[in-house]
Amino acid sequence: MDTQRWHKLKSILAGALDEESPGARTALVARLCSNDKHLLHEAESLLAEADAILEEGNDDLEACAVDAASRIARDGVSEIGKRIGAYVVVRKIGHGGMGTVYLAARADGYFEKEVAIKVLNLGTDMEEVLGRFRSERQVLAKLDHPNIARLLDAGTTDDGLPYFVMDYVDGIPVTHFLEETNPPLEERLHLFLKVCSAVELAHSSSIVHRDLKPSNILVTRTGEPKLLDFGIAKLLRDDNDPLERTAAGHERLSPIAASPEQAQGVAVTTSSDVYALGSLLYEMLTEARPLRFPGRNPSRDELINVLCEQMPMPPSSVVKDHARRREIRGDLDAIVLKALQKEPATRYRSVTDLADDVRRYLAHEPVRAGKRHSIGRLFRRSWRDHRFQVAGAGGVVVLLVVGMLNWGFLSRLGWNEPAAKSKLAIPERSVAVLPFDSFTGANENTYFVDGVQDNILTDLAKVSDLRVIGRTSVATFRNVKRSPREIGESLRVSHVLEGSIQKVGDRIQVNVHLIDTRTEAEIWGEHYERRIDDLFALQSELAETIASRLKATLLPDEKAAIESRPTRDMVAYDLYLRAREEFYQYNYSQAVEFLDNAVARDPKFAVAYAFLAEMNLYQYRFSAAHEPKFLVAAKVAADKALALAPNLAESHLAQAQYHYYGTRDFGAAQRELVQVSSPTDKARFLDLTALVQRRLGHWKESMRNAERAAEIDPRNPFIVNELLESYIAVRRFQDAEDLASKTIPLLPPTNNSRWLLKSDSFLGRGRLEEARATVAEAPLARPAKIHALVVLDLLARDYERAARDLADMPEGGKETPSTLLLQASVARGRGDQDTARGFYQMACDRTLESLAHRPEDPVLLSALSLAYSGLGRNEDAVREALHLVQVMPISRDAADGMTSEKLLAVVYMEAGQTDAALEVLARIVNLPFGPNYGELKFDEVWDAVRTNPKFEAVLEQSRQPPVYD
Repeated sequence: MDTQRWHKLKSILAGALDEESPGARTALVARLCSNDKHLLHEAESLLAEADAILEEGNDDLEACAVDAASRIARDGVSEIGKRIGAYVVVRKIGHGGMGTVYLAARADGYFEKEVAIKVLNLGTDMEEVLGRFRSERQVLAKLDHPNIARLLDAGTTDDGLPYFVMDYVDGIPVTHFLEETNPPLEERLHLFLKVCSAVELAHSSSIVHRDLKPSNILVTRTGEPKLLDFGIAKLLRDDNDPLERTAAGHERLSPIAASPEQAQGVAVTTSSDVYALGSLLYEMLTEARPLRFPGRNPSRDELINVLCEQMPMPPSSVVKDHARRREIRGDLDAIVLKALQKEPATRYRSVTDLADDVRRYLAHEPVRAGKRHSIGRLFRRSWRDHRFQVAGAGGVVVLLVVGMLNWGFLSRLGWNEPAAKSKLAIPERSVAVLPFDSFTGANENTYFVDGVQDNILTDLAKVSDLRVIGRTSVATFRNVKRSPREIGESLRVSHVLEGSIQKVGDRIQVNVHLIDTRTEAEIWGEHYERRIDDLFALQSELAETIASRLKATLLPDEKAAIESRPTRDMVAYDLYLRAREEFYQYNYSQAVEFLDNAVARDPKFAVAYAFLAEMNLYQYRFSAAHEPKFLVAAKVAADKALALAPNLAESHLAQAQYHYYGTRDFGAAQRELVQVSSPTDKARFLDLTALVQRRLGHWKESMRNAERAAEIDPRNPFIVNELLESYIAVRRFQDAEDLASKTIPLLPPTNNSRWLLKSDSFLGRGRLEEARATVAEAPLARPAKIHALVVLDLLARDYERAARDLADMPEGGKETPSTLLLQASVARGRGDQDTARGFYQMACDRTLESLAHRPEDPVLLSALSLAYSGLGRNEDAVREALHLVQVMPISRDAADGMTSEKLLAVVYMEAGQTDAALEVLARIVNLPFGPNYGELKFDEVWDAVRTNPKFEAVLEQSRQPPVYD
């Protein structure tokens, strides 16, 4: 639409809006448009929008017709054709409360350029209006910027009315320009940056605009924005200006551009323009206003309620176009909502800071607007969650004298990731609940937002007819710019649920979108506003609606489980959610404190008791001395949960965890797990079940459940790590290699155990150089990488390279028992027996010190046996190895028990008891986690029996798959 047509349309609409009834407005529009059908269609469209807005009672009329204010009483005298200074008036182009704007041209014809002349209106309070008019002229005189309409001249009309002459801006409001041209997001942002540049200049001249609404920013035919109307601008250095001393309730503002402090009548600074620019950017990105007012002319109380209390939804949540929503979601959401913070101190400090963050976004650099906790933190948490559990799953730290260090332990120093997307068909009824966004301007409510997202996920997981992706996998997509199609293919789901939450006082706003990942179409979306007390009902409603939209069958017991309330005390529930956040931050003692307070408020809060048991188990597992008091507290809490809710899945899971991690009674753990008919967290349940079954030697069931867990939570590093280890344990080395190779590119490279597991798959097949090359290439933390390299150096008999590698070990890692044993093996390989003996003695001393606190620790018992062997104390070495086999037999623990047997075979061999060593090897070579081909082929401990037929038979058998049920 050209400018002239736009002004004609505005004039027609303004006249129509003066009519009292919709019928009269329609008739007038039809008459004024005469035979111009296209103009009639445009006018009727805008009029329909205006009528709808009048019914809603909001303030959007200005967006329909900028000069609707022309209904203000006039003196009825036309200025058309009159001369004002050196100019002649051509036509009127706008009218406001303070002045009328005319299009004019030079009267002498020297210049063809058109100008805009603003002439003071005759009003009831001439003194104030005249003061403001002069103030605007003073402001414009200070500004010279390509994106600000320039002041060209000023004077007084023949009637004695002040006027000033400005550049005539041949353009339309910025929002209408964007609606008509629909430029890509990047162009919208560059346009916004030009507006920011104009406002920055004003601020540098100590001028606050205070009215940065779309109608005051016109865009020319060449796409250049021009900032207009400084009629209520404020000179910051003129605090005594009588025009600023206005009674409460009579502040000069436009509701759509006003900041909370303007509504309250408090001091206005440049921060008010930051807020207005945030509102403008919101509308430029979404074509919607961030806030809605109850009427066209809201009262002071209505202004304060909307501007000071209501929170805008994230821009991405109101955009219908999914591609643009995906672009806005995350960084741009954060930028806009930081600018729109209620408190000036929490906004950007300046327009420059706001513009810089937009530039950072355009440059694909991290923005400074508030961020949620990182993906890396969640992964580090997963590692810490399970590092002791995993360390026992594949064995203990056993340096087999000449370098046979326990590979499972090293592989667990980092975290892992599942295979790339399966080629299987995507299940029709499958969904991933992506991390919800929170935009309250601070991080104190992130625990609440995460809790709501997690609870919706958990409720959906109760529906057996749905495949719901686990929380760890969906966490990897926080703040990640991936399309729904890409996420769907990566997680193998047909749908994703996106959402955002605002928590203000005792109310919450939830915005959700359910998207089909195959078509990227939104199949359902809803906005909810509820009281906090209605949170559980809202979560249940959401879960049931989503299940219905996915056409999933919801069984009666599943519906009852979804609708059950964990507690009726919302304060206790808030404490529970805070405890979960502390858990994510590894603050287990703080989590326990929150949970103690929660169950004190609600002694019947069974889920909180179950979580309290888990937190006490963490403190027990990760405390230096495995303090028994934590284990006792875990048992008390687990028993309380079971007594309160014997049918609750979490109650039995707490008992199973206690037996698995605390008493290591794997049979008891299994008995608890079989009582869970409908687990709330299927992946977690299947994972623990797989671990228990592996300990009990039920390998096929274990791997089946591990694969199912990885299917549900495919980006959970711990779950897939277990699967990789099981593949290696049963000598499915090619499967392990393929899985590791596919997952290596998918996650950040630091502390990545997939490289070590891939190395294991090569070593198991006797491909030593490939095993070492894999570790050498791996971006691992130095201690883990050096350990792995030295072990492979020792197996390759390259003692000089092993010594060079050990020299790079960080100081803090040089005196652990495992490193001391490595150093002893290297020294012995180089023929330095005295140095080797010194390291063996140091390893012995350190291990005995630790055993005083943990006398049955299998890792320490293994290290002590190896240290004794290195010192030539063969009887002591064999005694400790036999003791370990008794403490940890295969019949009790098929994983750690195998490590004990392998240690015994090596110690026998070092003691010269060849027959006993070969007997052990023959007994265990056919079992999972038994000695593999690479260990037996390269370890020099077996050099003395390489031609022994019994060893040759063992070596050949180690190339075959083990026997397992």
